[in-house]
Amino acid sequence: MTGKLSRTSRVAQWTLITSLALLLFSGAAYFVSARSGRGLPYRDSFATGKTDEWHSYGGTWEVADAAIRNESNERGAKLITGSPNWKNYSIEGDIMISSITGYASDAGFVLRSSDEEQGVYAYYGYFALLHTVKNEGGSLLLGRVGQKPIVIKSFPLPSGLQTHIWYHMKLLAVGCRFFASVRLLPTDGTYTVELKDPPCLTHGRAGLLSSHAGGVWRNIVIQSATERDADSMHAMIPAQASATSSVSSLKNEVAPAAPAARVLYKEQVPSPAIPISDAHLKSLVSPIRATISGQVILTSPDLFVQDYSGGIPVHLSGNAQLKI
Repeated sequence: MTGKLSRTSRVAQWTLITSLALLLFSGAAYFVSARSGRGLPYRDSFATGKTDEWHSYGGTWEVADAAIRNESNERGAKLITGSPNWKNYSIEGDIMISSITGYASDAGFVLRSSDEEQGVYAYYGYFALLHTVKNEGGSLLLGRVGQKPIVIKSFPLPSGLQTHIWYHMKLLAVGCRFFASVRLLPTDGTYTVELKDPPCLTHGRAGLLSSHAGGVWRNIVIQSATERDADSMHAMIPAQASATSSVSSLKNEVAPAAPAARVLYKEQVPSPAIPISDAHLKSLVSPIRATISGQVILTSPDLFVQDYSGGIPVHLSGNAQLKI
């Protein structure tokens, strides 16, 4: 009888220990999950003049008229807030470009940001920007930064980019799916661009960003996002492609670009140009030789070529000088 009770007692003890371990594991998993959304949803307090939760990396930031302004024209001014544990979320609000001082100027949002420092590419994270080149049109850019731009998708804005006009902008991340959208207030159509970036940066803070441009931001909202939110933004892309004369098919046609730049990797007989997104995917397996055709959108600090499918940095073997 004693032996049976002893064995029963040991079984009960192991059952209790296992149950407690599972409970602790579940609690830890819940705590980590909760931390990823802790502090969300967030709404700015600019109307009360409060900016304690924001940290600047460059720029001249000040609150006025329920909005925050950066009148600095330096490259890569950032204003960052939030938790380094934020994962699936969106940041949106209204943006006004108050001045354009550089040959290429930008203003927008960042998310999943980390390791921020002063400087134009001095952080790791994702950005959505209103981008313009002097005397040319504007575009919506979506990309990833790790001390320099690595991945870029873009959509040309049919009406260009104008100063002293409010735009509503949104940047969303769910898993390794990223979306950016922009709408000229109050009634213009919404334009959306999508980026898939596996393996991606999985968590980080959110913030505001400008380069060679003065800007104003208001009505900033940061909130958790789900696959349903990502699907809703994805559903907007086919509709905009058919309704916009600038790009009649995102998959099959290249938006007009002048001048076009063709770059050959290692001297060879030119082959038909492939989409830049295909070059990205193929190069993940092994180095490739490819011909691409696109528009030069950056020349410093790196040469960057963009087509309808995305962008890519180009390292020239010679002394060729290309212009935007």
